Amino acid sequence: MDIRHQFLSLRAASLFFAVIGCGVIASYAAGRLLPLWISAFILFLSVAALVAFLIAGTVGAISFLVYGFFALPFVHLIPYLFFDWNYQPAHLWIPGDLTIWGLATNPYMFDLETIKLTAELGAAGVSGLLAGMFARYARPEGRNDGFWKNVPPKTLNIVWFYGLLAMALVASKLASPARTIFEAEYAGVGTSSESLNFGSLGLVSYSLIILCLVDAIFDSNRRTGIWKLVALVCSILYVVIWLQFARGDRESIPMVIACAILFWRWGAPHFARSKSKIVALRALAVALVIVVMAAGFVLQSLRQNLVGKNLSDIVSIAEQSYSDLNPVGSKLSTSAATPRAAEAAQQPTGRGVLFDRIDRIIPKGTWSAVMLTPLSVAGDSLRGQLPMKLGQTYLDLILSIPPGFVASRLGYHRPIDADHGPAHEMRYGQGGTHAVVVPFMNFRIIGVVLILAAWGWLFASVERRTSNIDPPWAIQKVTAYGMTCAIIPQWIWYGEKILITGFFIWLAISAFYLFAATGRVAVDRSFARKNI
Repeated sequence: MDIRHQFLSLRAASLFFAVIGCGVIASYAAGRLLPLWISAFILFLSVAALVAFLIAGTVGAISFLVYGFFALPFVHLIPYLFFDWNYQPAHLWIPGDLTIWGLATNPYMFDLETIKLTAELGAAGVSGLLAGMFARYARPEGRNDGFWKNVPPKTLNIVWFYGLLAMALVASKLASPARTIFEAEYAGVGTSSESLNFGSLGLVSYSLIILCLVDAIFDSNRRTGIWKLVALVCSILYVVIWLQFARGDRESIPMVIACAILFWRWGAPHFARSKSKIVALRALAVALVIVVMAAGFVLQSLRQNLVGKNLSDIVSIAEQSYSDLNPVGSKLSTSAATPRAAEAAQQPTGRGVLFDRIDRIIPKGTWSAVMLTPLSVAGDSLRGQLPMKLGQTYLDLILSIPPGFVASRLGYHRPIDADHGPAHEMRYGQGGTHAVVVPFMNFRIIGVVLILAAWGWLFASVERRTSNIDPPWAIQKVTAYGMTCAIIPQWIWYGEKILITGFFIWLAISAFYLFAATGRVAVDRSFARKNI
């Protein structure tokens, strides 16, 4: 497909999803909820459109991550296409007897109108998101995806680099729990950053690591760049394994994904000298992400049960946890599961055979708990228990910009902090809010469509602008690209405040880098540019 046809296709797709978004708004305004299958079909169309443009090379990693993390929780609505709505649960809130999405059930999960509105929120969100994204991508813009065309950007000398990396490790250490999950119960131990009242210290650490990776990739002296990369990989492994996983935390996973994307796009072509080596390095980056994500998935089910245990106990505990969570699909004997779970697994639930089967095979994770928040606002809205805030939450976000340690010194109370904010207003939830929640709380469906369209336009703009890496600001632009990739999951699943925090952190480390960076060295750019 040539450039002209790509732009025409993007404009047509943007208009198509804009029309769908308007249709969803009109239906909601008329007091009619879309049938569940129509919302599901809109979600399916959005997946097909994004994948098609991704294969064509029209959209990039940032847009893919935004859409992927946005839509993933709504995968739990698929089984409801086969739900028996005559089902009436005899009891609720009994783990092992009744679970949906791998979570204890609540009344909203069994209400047809609530599920329809929840699905409609997803359909409205993806319609606005893709309309904004595709509209931005449809605008022609000069682009340099490869390495610099003229002179290379300034990079850090080895002393400054190791100093910056040490700062990242110290920040990560302060942001991690003081004891491991073998010594204390997960979430039962605080961090040093809490006493400092600096909750964003972890994000500072990951941002510095991303900056160090970009510096290593863009160092025009390959030998120095390789030494930087070795030190950086060792530091990342230390942070992920010891400071995060050993303490039950998984916040570093988005940072690992962001680093892998940066290495795939710019690192492998810079450090390798042949196409086969580029492929091998990219495969290694992908393998690392898969291993880290798999380990994080296993950690989720183990971290509450390891106090007083050692590494040799992990396998048996993992088998027990898997049997408890999946008594039907487990290859272990039913006797390995808890008696309540095993007995429940052998009995039909009455919710529909296909519903139960599909619900069991859909992977469960953080996104499952996140799905409780659109469900909560949908159910509360239908019952007249969700007042429309008309932008108050966004005003509170602006008023909450000062860091905690600054606000406490000034005696200023931030409207949104660790103990206040939309996440604490959810009827059902386990922390955080999905990206559709705040727009719906403030402006209902029209807010979901328009605000998500604005976010789609913004993130597509970030992708476009940071892809042009000619000096000046080449290092800072690619760092912004990596930080955006790392922040996306937390924004979509935990709230908008991290976007504001991330922007100010980027400004600070960019200014520091501008001061610390030193001279340029000539580099052979031809092969790298040719193979990006």
